[in-house]
Amino acid sequence: MSDFLSGLPFAVGTATFVTADPSGFGLFDPRPNSVFRPGEKMVAYVEPLGLTWKPASAPGRFESRFSVDFDLLDDKGAVLASQKSFGNFAFTAATKTAGVFATLTVDVSNATVGSYVLRYHLNDSNSGKAAVVDLPFSIKAAQ
Repeated sequence: MSDFLSGLPFAVGTATFVTADPSGFGLFDPRPNSVFRPGEKMVAYVEPLGLTWKPASAPGRFESRFSVDFDLLDDKGAVLASQKSFGNFAFTAATKTAGVFATLTVDVSNATVGSYVLRYHLNDSNSGKAAVVDLPFSIKAAQ
């Protein structure tokens, strides 16, 4: 399995808004839509694929690391806000596993009613490769 994984390009598999923090790999409840109320917490579940694993300092173990940057774009594609190294993730395992995910929580409480895109940039620290995923969403007035 690890030989197969090492041949995969670095990419994003599943990426979706969820109703609450996931409890594990693939263990999440997707939101029924991507419409949020002003000030509502936005939680995303993201699975990187093709991470590069290298030997860890502990014998017989492997490690992988990635960071996440994000851009907040308006409906015309203009960048409204950005943050580098928004999230940093490190994993140590006995095998080069594909079961890695990140929970990303963003506060856009200052955003006005409208349509937006959260653009996540995932950066594989071991290979220097990057992958991008867009999660469109909208903010609707509270009713």
